[in-house]
Amino acid sequence: MTALCWLGAFLAGVLVVGVAPIPVLITLWVLYLSLTVAGQMFLGYQWDTLLLETGFLTVLYAPRGLRPKLATAPPTPVLARWLIWLLLFRLMFLSGVTKIASGDPSWADWSALTFHYETQPLPLWSGWYLHQMPVWFHGLSAGGMFVVELLLPWAVLTPPFLARRAVGRDYRPPAASGGYRNHG
Repeated sequence: MTALCWLGAFLAGVLVVGVAPIPVLITLWVLYLSLTVAGQMFLGYQWDTLLLETGFLTVLYAPRGLRPKLATAPPTPVLARWLIWLLLFRLMFLSGVTKIASGDPSWADWSALTFHYETQPLPLWSGWYLHQMPVWFHGLSAGGMFVVELLLPWAVLTPPFLARRAVGRDYRPPAASGGYRNHG
């Protein structure tokens, strides 16, 4: 187990310096899959599955070659971009749906955040301060969370020209270089 973790850390360093991204990403994915299978219920949480799914999709998104240069790399395949956007959509939307479908009355009456900061598995230093906020603030925060998790993910599915019009920019098709130009 320790050797797998050290190998993963080394390969992450190799990935950061940009050497053979696709083989390195595949190897990292296999290593984490091995740890997840060996860890059984201890590595069976939503974030472990998310890491595996995201790691798999990065293989499709990564630049090809032994030492690829981002400036000269071909554009990212459209399918890879859409799969990552759909993964983000699913993560956010289903997080909100799960809260509603759980039947937990604290989510139904928007009071769940009154105790969330005390019970979260990895609390931040700011959690204590947020816990001290008034009950109306926690209700408002829960409402904002539902907006972020249930409504905003649908923006992922809007075509780029609609999203650009919403922020006041005209849509322009991708330039020959594969990127978008800002035309004001």
